[in-house]
Amino acid sequence: MTASFETDFDRADYIHRGATGWKGVFDAFPVPLSPRYHALRMMYGWEPVPVPSGTAAPEPLYLRLYRAEGRTESDPCEGKV
Repeated sequence: MTASFETDFDRADYIHRGATGWKGVFDAFPVPLSPRYHALRMMYGWEPVPVPSGTAAPEPLYLRLYRAEGRTESDPCEGKV
């Protein structure tokens, strides 16, 4: 059976309920270059997983979108996030 989500609340509830019980999966199958993976670990208070040496830290999507739009200035609100 596939889960069906009709609202953003349904999606958020699914992540909250599921992820709290999925720490073992997150630990067994790390995705160290995924910003979402790191964000979920941080959100649930789980210990961080290091980014492998020799690789760049994950670049946030907004920075890639800025470049795609031709922007060169930094986001004035970046330090507030």
